[in-house]
Amino acid sequence: MTDQFHLVETIARQAIEQCRREIDAAWAQVEAAREVLRRGRWLLARWAEQARIERSGGGIRPDSRRRSEAASRGMFVAVD
Repeated sequence: MTDQFHLVETIARQAIEQCRREIDAAWAQVEAAREVLRRGRWLLARWAEQARIERSGGGIRPDSRRRSEAASRGMFVAVD
């Protein structure tokens, strides 16, 4: 009976440790997703501002020669 108890306890501890490792990995993924969302919000706000400027007539759409320059600076470039 004692051997069976120790076997069950050993299996339970292994299962608990595996769950803890998986929970830790899941939290790491949650933190990474939060970082992606934080960066995405900034980018979406920037695109919204550029769209607002273009709608108001203040923005100039770069010609084909300047599009790569605009893209390299992180500007949103509309595709024809």
